[in-house]
Amino acid sequence: MCLDDKPYFKPQQRYCDVQQTNPKQNIYIGFHRTTPEAAVSIAHSDFAISTKHQSTMLGHGVYFARSMEDTEGKANADGAYICAEIETGRVKEVGPGAKKDSLRGTTYLWEDYDTVYYNHSNDSRDEFCVKSASQILRRVMMVTQEYDGK
Repeated sequence: MCLDDKPYFKPQQRYCDVQQTNPKQNIYIGFHRTTPEAAVSIAHSDFAISTKHQSTMLGHGVYFARSMEDTEGKANADGAYICAEIETGRVKEVGPGAKKDSLRGTTYLWEDYDTVYYNHSNDSRDEFCVKSASQILRRVMMVTQEYDGK
């Protein structure tokens, strides 16, 4: 079955459903969508921390969704997906009632937390932000067929 067939994958459980008590054991899988050129750059160096005010709803950091499909409508780029194993560390969970605009473009939560996880009222819209690329333990990259030049 190809990736374009919707039943191919199912999002992992929400972080709150799999949360563990030991921060060093908090491993979660995240999906990031970008351009093929940016994916190559990330492969040769590392993720860049997002700092643009309009694209940092949960503060400065690296943003992920729970599945490839869930990156739709979040990322401003297309053509490549990155699946990453992430050490979440200390997690601050926020929900639909949170004042997200107070987090936008900030770093103040990073004094006490390593990850901010947004539990959206529609679970396919959940996303999370890690403060450091060093939390990304492993990653796999895929370029979509329409952008693959071979």
